[in-house]
Amino acid sequence: MSRKILSSSFVVLLLAAIFCSGPAIASVEGPPKPGYVGVEFTDLTYETTSYLIPESVKDDDHPTTDPTCASVSDKKCDGKSVRFNAVMPVCVNDSDINCIASVEAVDVSGKRFPASMNGYFPSESKTAFAGDPKLHLPSGAASSLWSLPAAAHCGGTNYALSFSANGSYQMGDTRIQKNDAVAHISNLQIRLSPINIVSGSVTDIGKASGIGADCGAPNQGIWLCDKDGWSNGNAYNSSLTPDWANFHTDSGTCAVKYPFPEGFRFRVVVRTNLLTTGWLHGRLADPRVKITQVSNSSIIDVEAAPLIVSSVVAFTPWKDLPAAEQATYDSRGSFRCPNGNALGNRGDLGPDPATRSTITQASSSGECSMLLLQTWFSHIADKATDSNSVWSLRNLGADSQVDSDSNAGMDACFNDSSSVAGLVTTNSTTYLAGPPVFNKADGVLTYKVSSPHLQPDGSIFKGIYNLALRSDVARCIYKFTSAPLSASIEVVSENGSQQVATTSMSEKDGWIYLSASGFTYSSPTLKVKLVQSKVEVPVEPAPTALAPAASPQVAAAKKSITCMKGKTVKKVTAVNPKCPVGYKKK
Repeated sequence: MSRKILSSSFVVLLLAAIFCSGPAIASVEGPPKPGYVGVEFTDLTYETTSYLIPESVKDDDHPTTDPTCASVSDKKCDGKSVRFNAVMPVCVNDSDINCIASVEAVDVSGKRFPASMNGYFPSESKTAFAGDPKLHLPSGAASSLWSLPAAAHCGGTNYALSFSANGSYQMGDTRIQKNDAVAHISNLQIRLSPINIVSGSVTDIGKASGIGADCGAPNQGIWLCDKDGWSNGNAYNSSLTPDWANFHTDSGTCAVKYPFPEGFRFRVVVRTNLLTTGWLHGRLADPRVKITQVSNSSIIDVEAAPLIVSSVVAFTPWKDLPAAEQATYDSRGSFRCPNGNALGNRGDLGPDPATRSTITQASSSGECSMLLLQTWFSHIADKATDSNSVWSLRNLGADSQVDSDSNAGMDACFNDSSSVAGLVTTNSTTYLAGPPVFNKADGVLTYKVSSPHLQPDGSIFKGIYNLALRSDVARCIYKFTSAPLSASIEVVSENGSQQVATTSMSEKDGWIYLSASGFTYSSPTLKVKLVQSKVEVPVEPAPTALAPAASPQVAAAKKSITCMKGKTVKKVTAVNPKCPVGYKKK
């Protein structure tokens, strides 16, 4: 079977089709001309296609032959370090690991509607690969399609589920000699999307503006496209263009993403042995997550409603950026973080800002992404360019660490990979994905978020924040005993003023659930303080004075006398004996 990789020219054309037209991210068009700089905060970029390649193949390589492998024993990968993205399949047997077990919708009454599996997209992925259980390397298939007629959306009844993991396997690992080396997992993600499969060219589908208009909700852009088993989700470019040069105009099929229907929660259950960190984050409203350890794997059971997340895609002439902002970009147009790292960008990356045109694709989480968004508030009038409904959950990532300075000593509480320590979800455009920072001085957990103040229609964007913390983790942080806990949640604006927000706290089944909603952006800080209830110590009643015991009464001594009447003799015994009438004492 031959394999060909998506050409770099197609990547740019496809992304241009998505960003420049269509109602999903159409409020700001793509780089209009040379000399512009832009940003993209959409939280829509995620891995949708499987691949297994030698680690020596770099992102910007243009190999003349297909570098992807069908397995680690494939001659192109055999004996080599590899990189991979595995979109995991649906479970077939109860013993299967690294697979999707079930999907269902839950309505407002609590009634559950199991979804039926409806194939894969693409139906036969050309870059699928077989995993290796000994290496904890999952099999890479394609996104699964699920039918949910009870939870129909504007585009139909189909939903696409991507349960993916990416990482690497290092052949140079000295543990190989012990036969216990396993794949290194960087990220694990579950993402559910309402979709509709549409036939046509990528360009035409990307420009379509009426899809979904019949029910009053526009589509949210192209989720994934396929042509004969090849999809635009491939992460590696090549010069193999014969099948791809005209893909953006040739006929194919694309999965178009739609908003979630209102009034439903969605539940996804997966089985995996790839959970690498005890902290999760994502886009879920009122989440309930249960992790069950079974033998050497975990069952992850997630139920939640989707969140509406504000997006920003904007451009401005380079010359209009203040000098201080221009100084934050390097010679290739990449935004430089204070720690020296650079955020990824694309476009014409020439050295001359007057002729190049670039866009920085920022992650939804992280200090650097938050900083970049905040510098752009003035260029977008603190207003989002679009919004998307999202249902997703991901791990913190094996390469992401708890801030050792801010959370010194807390690693043992947060980083137990054998079980999930906590989960944070929010509708903020950008946020900090890790555990809240613990301030020992005042005993407060702080969490930062940043998002445009206004929605695309000009209305105020109201924030949502959910924190689920395992009860024993909270007690580990605070050194509490097993007594009941209570909490206070405070939302503080960037100017230091306290905001009015609806907050709640509950403790159930070994978890503490905290939420805050109704607060406003741009960059508030949420503060949570847990307090332990005073333990009621039973008070023993004071001893009462005993009444003096009554002295025992001494019985009076009795005497006996003899009485006679004629010849009759009678003996009388008493304290004061007397003879009966007619008798005389002898």
